[in-house]
Amino acid sequence: SAKSEPALKADVERMLDHLEAELEASNFFWPAAKKPSMVANVRNLFNRAPLTESDVRTMRGIIRALAEGPRRRG
Repeated sequence: SAKSEPALKADVERMLDHLEAELEASNFFWPAAKKPSMVANVRNLFNRAPLTESDVRTMRGIIRALAEGPRRRG
């Protein structure tokens, strides 16, 4: 199969915004005083990796599935 193209910076940024919003909704950022450094660590982790379009789509699906919780599939 063909290799996926490198992800656009804007797509990675949208994925990170989505991840941050869901982490916020699940109270991941605790204590609040540590939120800025925690956000920076998460963003740095993904920004260091040479993500492909496929990687970003997969991560968006993972984030969505975790946010929605258990449900029956197919």
